[in-house]
Amino acid sequence: MIIPAINILKRRIRELEELERYSSGPLWVIDNDAKAGKEMNINIYDDLAGQYELYIDGEFKHRDDVADAITMGANMVTISEKMDIKKMLDSLFITENIIFYYRGNREKMERFMSEGGRYIYSDSYVENTTIKIFTRNEKCSECDIILDIGEYNGRRN
Repeated sequence: MIIPAINILKRRIRELEELERYSSGPLWVIDNDAKAGKEMNINIYDDLAGQYELYIDGEFKHRDDVADAITMGANMVTISEKMDIKKMLDSLFITENIIFYYRGNREKMERFMSEGGRYIYSDSYVENTTIKIFTRNEKCSECDIILDIGEYNGRRN
């Protein structure tokens, strides 16, 4: 599956014009504010949730952020490798709809998977057929591919 992506930065959707041409379906929402340690853009999530299946890429580091994003309508959320193991396990107790953002901490990724985690985001190759992988690497035939929404629309997907 191909999932179009938008960016939120400084409380604004950067690809608003392109998003208006995409009426429904899955949407990868890169919340750059949340990734930078600022507040999540909950109002934007709430506005988008009625129309799209939201994958919130905020690389959350706190269990409460995971719970808040899911409550505001996210179908899936990303957590950071920097999240404390206990918080990660607590988050998996709240929901299984967590995508582990893998950047190289293999030990933490394996712990995530051994505790029931089933979703990984990585542009590196992750060898494990029991999980679902999200990536920007278009060469991955088994993965869900994340494309910028302008590129997604340009391909008429």
